[in-house]
Amino acid sequence: MSCINCDAGKRPFGVSILYIGWDKHHGFQLYQSDPSGNYGGWKATCIGNNSAVSLALLSAFDNFAVKTDMHK
Repeated sequence: MSCINCDAGKRPFGVSILYIGWDKHHGFQLYQSDPSGNYGGWKATCIGNNSAVSLALLSAFDNFAVKTDMHK
């Protein structure tokens, strides 16, 4: 890790992360953050090599690869 990333509160450069969690109000939740710092909630998604193929397969099953509205 470079010194730029050593300070607290800074994210690593060039990293996409899937966060998965659960709480009693919303149940299971899936979020994706990208290198620009943007994030969004998903029903199902994938990242990495061949993600386009995987997303096509997910969208064939009941449109799972559609962003969710997290502000209901």
